[in-house]
Amino acid sequence: MEGSLRNPFFVDFSISVDDDTVCYFTDVTLEAVLNEDIEGVTYEWDFGVDADPPTATGIGPHVVQYATTGSKTVSVTAFYESTETVEETIITVSSCPGSIVGTIFSDLAVALSGITVRLYEDFDENGIVDGAPVRTVSSNVSGVWVMASVPPGHYIATVLNNITVISVTDDGTAGLDPIDTFTIVPDYPSVGQESFSIEVRTGLVNGFINIIATQP
Repeated sequence: MEGSLRNPFFVDFSISVDDDTVCYFTDVTLEAVLNEDIEGVTYEWDFGVDADPPTATGIGPHVVQYATTGSKTVSVTAFYESTETVEETIITVSSCPGSIVGTIFSDLAVALSGITVRLYEDFDENGIVDGAPVRTVSSNVSGVWVMASVPPGHYIATVLNNITVISVTDDGTAGLDPIDTFTIVPDYPSVGQESFSIEVRTGLVNGFINIIATQP
């Protein structure tokens, strides 16, 4: 993915993006590629709407994340002596939804079926649910529960049915795990529920959560 501008009266450079598939909340690397042998060129970047960081200086590489999907216009201004050259490229950011697969077993290694797991968004990462649950599933007879097509973001998962969570662990797959952190919060958001935080990243691999719990 490249954008190019060539004019004999301006700095000849292009913008390089390291991946044709850009997912939000996932790193993308950009850098300016100088196509002529000159020194002393400086660069100012504007990475577009909802970029983190929003701007930068220097040729790069620069690592950026986007918090929303859609077309993003990346603009670079190159300065050389009295010349000023603006180069732009468009990046299309997709949600790249992931899957959360989990198991619930008792401390005696018995599969717990019919246990309800709910997923809430936590936009500001303050450990408090934002709005109604976006997913509600139950464990099957093998203790397995699945949440498919979950957009990357920050969430809180709650476990119902008056169980007491002893531990939450993450197996992951392929060495690239979309499930990042777990913080058990007893009896939240209401009595009879226990919660842990989840960060869902890219949807290129699945993550596995193992919950060990006891029932009254």
